[in-house]
Amino acid sequence: MALATEFNDASHYGFFMTGTTLTSSTGKYTRVSELTLAALRAQGVFDNMVDGTVPPATDKLWLDKNTDPAVLKEYDATGAAWVPVTFERLFGRAIVTPLAIPTGTANALVVAEPEPFIPHRMYSLTPVADNTGAATIQVTGVGTFAVTYTDGTALEAQEFKTGNPTILLFTGTRFEVVFKVADVYQAADTAVEAAEAALAAANAGFVFDTEADFEAANIPGPLQFVQTAGYYAPGDGGAHRKVRSTAVDVFAKQSADGSWWAPDYKQRLSVEAFGASSKTLAELVAMAGVGAAAWAAANTTAVQTAVNFRNAFGGGFLDANGQFYALSGMGVQIKDGVHILCAGNDEWEPVYNNPKVWKGTNWLLYGTGTKHLQFPGITSGEHGGGWREDPDALGTYYKKWTAYNSDASGTTPATLKSFSAGFWSKDSCNNGLYDCRVIPWNGANGVEGYDSGNSLGDDWSFAVACINGDELRRINIQAVGYYREMGFIAATTISTNSRMEKCRFIDLTCQGRSASGFYAPDRWATVGANGPDWFEIKASSEQYFDPAGGTPFRMSDNLNRAYSSITVSGANLRFNGVSPAPGSAFHVRHAGRGWAGTTVSGLRNYPLFHHSGNAVETYGLQKASAHQVSGFPMRGLIFPDKTKVHCSNRTGEQALIQYWDAQDVHFTGVPQVEGGKWCFASDVSSAVAYCSAPVGETRNIRFVDSEGFDDLRTAGYLDQTWFPRNAFDPALQLSPRSTLTGDLDIKSYRVNKKARLFDDQHNLFLDCRVITTATSGFGFVTVTSQTCTFRHIQVGKIVFFKMVHTWSGLDIADTSAISIRLPVDAATGALFNAVVNDRLSTGISLAGVDNPYIDLATDNYLGISRSDATRLAYTNMLAAGELHISGSYWVD
Repeated sequence: MALATEFNDASHYGFFMTGTTLTSSTGKYTRVSELTLAALRAQGVFDNMVDGTVPPATDKLWLDKNTDPAVLKEYDATGAAWVPVTFERLFGRAIVTPLAIPTGTANALVVAEPEPFIPHRMYSLTPVADNTGAATIQVTGVGTFAVTYTDGTALEAQEFKTGNPTILLFTGTRFEVVFKVADVYQAADTAVEAAEAALAAANAGFVFDTEADFEAANIPGPLQFVQTAGYYAPGDGGAHRKVRSTAVDVFAKQSADGSWWAPDYKQRLSVEAFGASSKTLAELVAMAGVGAAAWAAANTTAVQTAVNFRNAFGGGFLDANGQFYALSGMGVQIKDGVHILCAGNDEWEPVYNNPKVWKGTNWLLYGTGTKHLQFPGITSGEHGGGWREDPDALGTYYKKWTAYNSDASGTTPATLKSFSAGFWSKDSCNNGLYDCRVIPWNGANGVEGYDSGNSLGDDWSFAVACINGDELRRINIQAVGYYREMGFIAATTISTNSRMEKCRFIDLTCQGRSASGFYAPDRWATVGANGPDWFEIKASSEQYFDPAGGTPFRMSDNLNRAYSSITVSGANLRFNGVSPAPGSAFHVRHAGRGWAGTTVSGLRNYPLFHHSGNAVETYGLQKASAHQVSGFPMRGLIFPDKTKVHCSNRTGEQALIQYWDAQDVHFTGVPQVEGGKWCFASDVSSAVAYCSAPVGETRNIRFVDSEGFDDLRTAGYLDQTWFPRNAFDPALQLSPRSTLTGDLDIKSYRVNKKARLFDDQHNLFLDCRVITTATSGFGFVTVTSQTCTFRHIQVGKIVFFKMVHTWSGLDIADTSAISIRLPVDAATGALFNAVVNDRLSTGISLAGVDNPYIDLATDNYLGISRSDATRLAYTNMLAAGELHISGSYWVD
């Protein structure tokens, strides 16, 4: 017969006879082992047995040991016959009565008297200590009884085990050990474990078709891992291994048996393992947008959960190899240590309206993205130099990208705008996104609008946004489509921990209102003289400083400062209670660390480039330059491979590059700049012409090789808009580079600057300059206006010059003598030779005794007079005229 045993929290034992099977009463923790009658006999459960003969005449219960193993028989007390024994007759009652928790010692136990306490009843005892030898049980108020085996022998050591219930039969004179529950459990558990281990070995730890099948399964206790063949269906990419976990694990799920399981973090995982799903192009088109919102929402949750899981276990890779995934809401935050690997991308070339090819991994940004990202400290630089007037439409401006609304009033700061992004990273290092395309949902099925129609698609600010990150990797990404701001943005903010260092942005194709932007917070110029504990800046509709003070900042001396308040001072804002004192510091900036050591390789920039041919303004968006770099400290941005910036007359965009306050930007590859007109770069001096509080400078730009700039210069556009403080472009200045068969043009990037060549001993070899001055010329006489222009070329120690002096309003009634003097770089007593150009000079008689005499005065002035000592007489002059002089002199 089968014996099922169990125990509950109160240590009650219940047995009921069902046919030939003993089953338990509580059904709580069941362990089953098959125990035959012979096995029960072998364990000493029955000791009063005879071989079918009439038993001795005693009051004991006698059992027939020769009976059918399925049936126990007892000899009728009347001596009539052997009859089947009842359970109640065998054990006294159906309930085994528990004894109280014993006191006393391990070998001399004391228990309270149970009710009732009678012979031939079963009692359960839970020892509180291991016995060390023979034991007794004192039943309070009744007596002390020995505990023996069924044969009457005394117990051996450790037969009573702490916490292990034992079933005792009270004979009236002693307690006999019927069986120990631990022994039955051990036999049962051994059998169950053996069976489950065999099962586990046979199926490699349970393999389920889907996640739902796993959740519906009862999983045997010995199994430490299970496997799924997919998430929603076998082969859908969600296959993964789970290991046992706990309820406190936020990534764990529960199977039907109540156990908890979580993905094994040491395996390769896909976003599908967390519930993401993808579609093929055919499935996407057939879907026609039905259910897209739910699909995108579920994917966003699943991918973010996958990222969070990897981040929680120190980082790792996530695979996303499907063709189309949809995202919505807040998109996906790529956290520290997490790298999302996709399947690549294919043809997307906005310039030529080529059909789009959808191979690889495409992330579709569905609906209106939740605008939750902010970029404190980045404004359009309205007064500082961030606005550039459109030379084709005066009074309109190309504006640097801003993170603020233009709603500052008085000392009330402007409010921050909020933006959305498909993938974003904030204050992180060492994370990555690779080999994919990110586009807003367009048209009925998400993709058809990119080759037809006239929509911008769903509303998203950016495809990819990086804020304050180190060691970021964004590689082979097409951030394309009609973004309201730009395809790719990387920025530091006014956080004191802000920085963008050692990042690698490689093979990026960017498209949007602007294509790409790299930003740090702006500088603000101080206006006028600083006070002992105050300074002023030009009030702006985008100023963001806290009027109550306390915000840390730095000034041009790089000292950290704070202030107590801001007040209005005319058209300016005054910072009060500045500590330390501002001194002569001339700009204000944030306290962050900015940019350094970031490389942008293989960057391709296209503005909106709508296939319809409509310009960005057609859609109510502010015009912008395709590629922007600005902020302080913005330094060390390197473009090592081909960088393309392309605008198109087809859609009307004209501004290619806008740099403001960007330092040490190096193009060591081949920048290709074409299709538009304007490239903007400015420094403080040139900014004066179009802003009221200029600050910052674009400097130390280096072009190792370039394409397209030459066309811009030839058309005259760079001459109007490109004024970095210092820059070097050998392809522009020495073209062609190898054999100079064409013109040689060497041009200073700023006016009034010298072009000089030195020999190998650092001696001046060639010096070319044009100097225009209004402070020299006619002396000692009244004149309305005059201008002297002095052009010279110095080759070695010889200076060849031409001077042109124009005048008007000369008072010819004045009898004073006249001299024309212009300061020159020449040593005292230098050799001098010059002639008056008769053909070009007007307003002066060059004949007779007043023919001008030209010399080099002792005080290094080029002088014109009748002789060494006599100045030119009025009689040879008209009220207006022009004098041309050319010559040379020797510089000793």
